[in-house]
Amino acid sequence: MESHFFRDASGRLTHDRGDIDSLAYPDVCRRIVNHFRLKQSSELVVGLDGMYWNFTDDQVTIELAWDNWTCFMITAMQPDAEPLVHQVASFLSDALPQRI
Repeated sequence: MESHFFRDASGRLTHDRGDIDSLAYPDVCRRIVNHFRLKQSSELVVGLDGMYWNFTDDQVTIELAWDNWTCFMITAMQPDAEPLVHQVASFLSDALPQRI
């Protein structure tokens, strides 16, 4: 399965993984945060249909999110964060190969 990147309605680069369920979301976030030495930059927001959490490396911010429609997503919160989105997607591809 190929990596899937797209631009959201605000034009932000997003990578999604439809094979990461809501129960795995916290663990996947922790793995990313630990690997890239990111810091939390927002509180975890949990709603009826999704979860959203922002992290930073003090230069750029990414959102790690999960919702009922797209499942797991990594979104660049500013254009300079796009390389980090690609790096996290690559990390996940190696750490959690997609299920076919």
